[in-house]
Amino acid sequence: MRKRVIAAGLSGLALAGVTVAAYAVGPLALQVGEGGGACAISWAKSGITVSSATPTPDLPAPSAAFTGASGQLILKGDPAELITDPEALAAAVTLGVSATGQVSFVNALGTRVDVSDPNAALPTGDVTFVVKSPANPDGIRIPAFQYSAPEKFSPELKQLLPLHAAVNVEGLTLRMTPQFAEVLNTSFGLGTASGGDTFGTCSGNFDAA
Repeated sequence: MRKRVIAAGLSGLALAGVTVAAYAVGPLALQVGEGGGACAISWAKSGITVSSATPTPDLPAPSAAFTGASGQLILKGDPAELITDPEALAAAVTLGVSATGQVSFVNALGTRVDVSDPNAALPTGDVTFVVKSPANPDGIRIPAFQYSAPEKFSPELKQLLPLHAAVNVEGLTLRMTPQFAEVLNTSFGLGTASGGDTFGTCSGNFDAA
């Protein structure tokens, strides 16, 4: 009965004719259909230019935008209860998302490393990229960056029936993995990068239903 009282008090939610108990069993999977992210790149090395074909106008150069997000949002719990508890909702949501976009590293000799098409787990984990380098010109997907919890991970249930969620992420600090640092060192010379180097800070918005 408590679930129905909570649901009845939620303005703007289409609940007519459907019992909230339908959401009592989880986890629930929603498809990410819109969204993307942007990164302000802080990593710098003398002699190497870092750039993106899709910079973000709102951020200082160098920056990169990643668009066309797709993937899955997993919700563990009863949406009718979580919608009124932002802290519990944040703990109940995980995201697996892919997007398009590219960052390039180039030196004066024309040696080039490209990272593209990120695939990330949120709110914590790592992000894999397709990495093209002189040693692997066709590209290989590897974990390129890792991160702890962002400064802000804010899911919102915008509608219960049909279930519609949005997630805002801010202050996600990317650090190079040892595997990607090795690619840069092999391509540009020892000492170019180290695992744990801060690469930049990212934000993103995602929509799932």
